Amino acid sequence: MSDEREWYTYIAAFRSCDRRHDPEWIEGLRAGLDDALWPQCLDSTGELHDIHHNPIGRYQLLEVREVEARWANAAWFTIDPPCRFVGPVSGFLNWESWMDAEMGRDFAQDALWATRGYLARTDRRERFEGMVEETFLLRDAANKGGFHDGDFFLRDDPVYGDYVRKEIVAAVEALGLHPELFNAGTSHNPHRIENFLPHKNLSRAASWQKFHDHENLSLRLWGRNLTGMRSPAFAEFLDPPP
Repeated sequence: MSDEREWYTYIAAFRSCDRRHDPEWIEGLRAGLDDALWPQCLDSTGELHDIHHNPIGRYQLLEVREVEARWANAAWFTIDPPCRFVGPVSGFLNWESWMDAEMGRDFAQDALWATRGYLARTDRRERFEGMVEETFLLRDAANKGGFHDGDFFLRDDPVYGDYVRKEIVAAVEALGLHPELFNAGTSHNPHRIENFLPHKNLSRAASWQKFHDHENLSLRLWGRNLTGMRSPAFAEFLDPPP
């Protein structure tokens, strides 16, 4: 039997934050889009609306089995998570855009943010992952604006937060230093070195100097693919040139 469903161009996979299938994924998606400044954008009629309730597209919410039945052999289709800090795909947001290029990019970026999944197109093979392992310079660990001003990090997962802090501490301790990490709420980088503990013949000042001497060493961490979302390749992926 033929599939008579109308498939829209863009499709974002929703991954749960607790590393299990989430039967309440639609509520999670709506909450994530609300947090990303698209409040009530998923209208009950199937239209996408902006904050002024103007129509900016149309959408459908799809269970995994529905997408798998049509797109299981597509190069972009997968339900497995890329890293251990997100769960399997629980559902999909599929939409057609009536937005201009700038708003279309903003919505696609925020959909990736809200879903922690990946973005694909039903007319192309490629996909854009929302979670990646990225290489940073160690200096980011001592910078209030480091790691994309902290936006790289998931903020609601203590297991993930513990992983980030352990990776930073391990990288710095490999230099023979003993860092004290920032330990308070902030809208900036929450995982940064606040000071060093004196150790052996190293004072705090000497520890800082040694750190700066090695601050161009690399550090790899899992987090949000902000570099990809802000790249020209992402814009071209959404609206390729004719």
